[in-house]
Parts: sequence; structure tokens; C-alpha cells
Amino acid sequence: MAKLSEWEKKGREHAQMLADQLNGAPGYAALTHKTEREKDPDGIKPVIVGEPQWWKNLAPRARKHVDAAKSVIAALMADEAEDSAALRKAMNDFSGAVDGLKVMLTWEPSAGEYRLNRAIPGDQEEKYPFPTTVMALGFTTYWERYRGTVQMGVCHQCGTVYVKPKHGRKTRYCSDACRQKAFRERHKE
Repeated sequence: MAKLSEWEKKGREHAQMLADQLNGAPGYAALTHKTEREKDPDGIKPVIVGEPQWWKNLAPRARKHVDAAKSVIAALMADEAEDSAALRKAMNDFSGAVDGLKVMLTWEPSAGEYRLNRAIPGDQEEKYPFPTTVMALGFTTYWERYRGTVQMGVCHQCGTVYVKPKHGRKTRYCSDACRQKAFRERHKE
């Protein structure tokens, strides 16, 4: 029993790190974009995080990071909703977003689920920032090892990724403030 609780504790810590990486993805992408823009001020446009479609004008390395984060969030949402078509699309988007990383990740259907194959290509230039690789590997580790024991969710109000409580009701919101805000919006009459 002690080994199981240690494993579960490690899984919860791992899931929380992944949630922090996903929630910090826009900020990291903005920082990467700023760095790329300093190198090439005439070729790369400035962006303001939060504007509609802001990620479409990001520098390629920054956009890859956001695309990978968005596909992971979509996979978590599809898994929570038990929507296999949306999950398949999210996994394909994830494979496309991380294609070319130092550690290649490919999803393959296996017995009604998806399994990951990892391959480290030979001498190849690293196209993406290291945090994108870390986030991708963190997601694959969560998916393969901890998904059945530790549940992650995406807040239905603010979109924050969070680790769900171990016991109690299934939550749809990251905090009581988001739950209350959603209640007020539903009963706004």
C-alpha cells in the first residue's frame, strides 16, 4: 500500500508540473517570440497575448510551443468528455505539433487506445525550444503512466488546466471562484 501511495503522489506531482507548463505556455511563447523578434525585428511582427488569434502571428518556434500546448489541452478535454473522435483529432494535432523534436513522438492506435512510440533521430538540428520537448514528454509520461490514477481537467470557466481532487465529486472548475462565476452566468436573468 505504501508503494502505491508513493507512486500516486509522484503521479500527482508530475500532473501538477504538466498543468503548470500548459498554463504557462502562452507566457513562454510570448517570451520566445520576443527573443526571436530581437534577432529579426523587420521580419517578425509584434504580438499582444490575449488578442483574438494572437498565436497565429508568433514566430515559428513560439507558435509550435502554443500548438503543442493547445493540442494537449484538447486531448485532456476530449478524454474528460469521453469523445473518441475529438481525442483522435487532438492526438493527431499533437503528433503534428511535435513532429521534428529531438525526441520524436508518434501516436499509434493499439487495442482501442493510443500508445506512444518514442524515437530519437540521428544528427538533426533542434527546431524547437527545449521546454516544448519537456512539455511533450511530460504529457506522454502522464498519458502512459498516471492517467488512470490521477485525473487532470480543464476548467470550463477560465480554461486553466488543473489536477482534479483525489476524492469527492468530479469537478468541472479549477476553483470555487470559477464555479461561482459560472453559476452567476447561468442564472443571469
